Amino acid sequence: MRGLTLLLLAVCVGVAQAQQPEDASDASSDPADSAREWYQAGVDLYHREEFAPALDAFRRAFALVPRPQLHFNMARCLSQLGRHREAVEELEQAVRSEELSDEERTRARAELLVERDRIVEPVEPIEPVEPIEPEVPAELAPESVAVDLEPPARGPYRPGVGTILGASLIAVGAGGAIGFGLRTRSLEDDFDRTPTDAIADEGERAKLLTNLSLGVAVTGALIWLTEILVGSLRRGEREDVARHVAPTAW
Repeated sequence: MRGLTLLLLAVCVGVAQAQQPEDASDASSDPADSAREWYQAGVDLYHREEFAPALDAFRRAFALVPRPQLHFNMARCLSQLGRHREAVEELEQAVRSEELSDEERTRARAELLVERDRIVEPVEPIEPVEPIEPEVPAELAPESVAVDLEPPARGPYRPGVGTILGASLIAVGAGGAIGFGLRTRSLEDDFDRTPTDAIADEGERAKLLTNLSLGVAVTGALIWLTEILVGSLRRGEREDVARHVAPTAW
């Protein structure tokens, strides 16, 4: 009986010793290591175009170590999922963050403009892009991968108010100039055959209307060209800055 008791005691002590290293390892786990693992899982899922699980992984990493650069990652996942309003909220937090550099906040503002445009006028989804890596402390920095980011895809052209107004004025002005011009020519021929005051007065009115019609057409052309020029400049500025924005590495 005594021997059986000693045997059971020895087994219990052995089990307790076998479990001690695992418990100690769990107690000493570093939140930064866990966050990095969640981040890498998010990157892998993003590359496989599994954007919803990637978003969850990035959020778990942010919950452990709230690095503001992760707002870029979460915003890009939300954008790929078509949840542009939520992407705007993430980017607004990045813009307000005092931990980000001036360059990073500038990139956040550029991406914010793009996402807001997608809320008003949805465009075709852009091709998935890989995260780029920010500067991180040496003790936390993993191996980095540099990735080039293509500019966001342009949506279909949609004429603005200035374009529509300008084209309408051109059409009206050109039609009036042609019609009144032909009428003026006809009245000049009639005046050559039968010079009367009535024909002369009507001819002057026809000339005046012809000139006014030409003025309307020229005004429409100027409005149209101005609209095209301003729109091209704005799209160029946004794409030039937004081409540098992508999910930020851990």
